[in-house]
Amino acid sequence: MIDTAGCFAAGYTFPDVCHIWQTPGAGEAAVAGWVALDVSTKAALNESLGMTPDVARELADALDDAMGRCILGVYRSTPESVLAQWGGRAQSLATRPGLVLIPTDDAHTGTVDQHRSIAGKPGAEVAALSGLGHWWMLQDPAAAAEVLDRFWEAL
Repeated sequence: MIDTAGCFAAGYTFPDVCHIWQTPGAGEAAVAGWVALDVSTKAALNESLGMTPDVARELADALDDAMGRCILGVYRSTPESVLAQWGGRAQSLATRPGLVLIPTDDAHTGTVDQHRSIAGKPGAEVAALSGLGHWWMLQDPAAAAEVLDRFWEAL
């Protein structure tokens, strides 16, 4: 199961903020500014991204220098070219059942077509989560659970 399959498609590009995080100096400055925000401001920002208030607050409380370094490390270790190489090997996943979730309003993980392109290589099942974004599991947990349960029950 994957909800970020579009990131592995040819032509995928990270959102602008991820390119900032990948840039030495600029990434550190951006993360430092984000970490320096008060918890209420960070929580409000998280809610604007689709998180529920409780999770937004919990993540805002946890965002510190160590988490910032982890964010920078993740994005710097996986440039788009590496993701595309991995996507080029998606066919090899055909030996196992797969599910590609497509949160249709997630602007961070590729287009619907990019998700479908990667899903098609190994013949993975596709489940579109219409109207849900990057935090789909928080936005509609019942719908998310239904899709996951249906997939797992069919195995």
